[in-house]
Amino acid sequence: MPPNNKYFKPKQSAHFLSMSYENSLFSHIGSTDEISFMKNGEASLSRNNFEKNHQSHNTTAELTNFSDLPTPDLTRKVEVLTKLQSEVRNSERQSLSKLNKIPGEMSTRTINMRNHEVDDKINKNEEFNFNKLKELYKQILICIGENPNRPGLIETPARASSAMLYFTKGYQDDLQRIVNNALFDEGHDQMVIVKNIDFFSICEHHLLPFSGHVSIAYLPNKHVIGISKLARIVELYSRRLQIQERLTNEIADAIVELMNPIGVGVIIQAKHLCMSMRGVHKSTTVTVTQKLKGQFLTDDKIRGEFINLIT
Repeated sequence: MPPNNKYFKPKQSAHFLSMSYENSLFSHIGSTDEISFMKNGEASLSRNNFEKNHQSHNTTAELTNFSDLPTPDLTRKVEVLTKLQSEVRNSERQSLSKLNKIPGEMSTRTINMRNHEVDDKINKNEEFNFNKLKELYKQILICIGENPNRPGLIETPARASSAMLYFTKGYQDDLQRIVNNALFDEGHDQMVIVKNIDFFSICEHHLLPFSGHVSIAYLPNKHVIGISKLARIVELYSRRLQIQERLTNEIADAIVELMNPIGVGVIIQAKHLCMSMRGVHKSTTVTVTQKLKGQFLTDDKIRGEFINLIT
């Protein structure tokens, strides 16, 4: 039997209870003052001197001295607690089931779709990479003559590491996963064009950004693809260390792999900071690359239509 001066006040919204009546519901509370369990798992404990009210039916179940409770009331309280305990166990099983479905032992990811900022879930390997990068960025600051411990630079290695992992997240993504079977048999046999897709990437030669626009066109063979997936394909390959020529080829090859279209054309126009910040210092230069496949390569009329529609 529990000590006489212990109180328990679970509300109807209670969601977490791990103590059994047989092991004494109150022997685990000790000197804690208040206890109430909420659905989100947060707990607080109470030992307030409240009136012994045994008339709560729907919203509150209150237990005070077990020795003072009439047998029917005690039975009702135990039934309530048993039900709560069962709900908790079911909830825990469901939570574990959901966690087991998340690949790569990844933690919570939050995606802000408004500004395309992604607070990535990181698995153990990514966490190791982050910590390693942080130390390396600190060494870079030292090598250029800075003090990484001065105000303004203390958090710079962590911020730079997070940014670099975000800029290169394409290494962690997969073509089939991002497309997610978004191919549709619509009977459309005319050219499909999505133009001026914004992108940025990191030049593999100097680790400086280049950015611009991608225009994609294809002639369906049988299927069309969700138009947003074309933008995701661009992001998949641009979020890596790249050169513009290879990026153009990879986007075109991915569309062929997914859809086997009659033809595909990809044109990229971009400005490279490695040309404007260093070297020749030409800040207005635009680099244009293209990749044509199928009838876009062999049929002058189709190729001309593509060029006219994107300019």
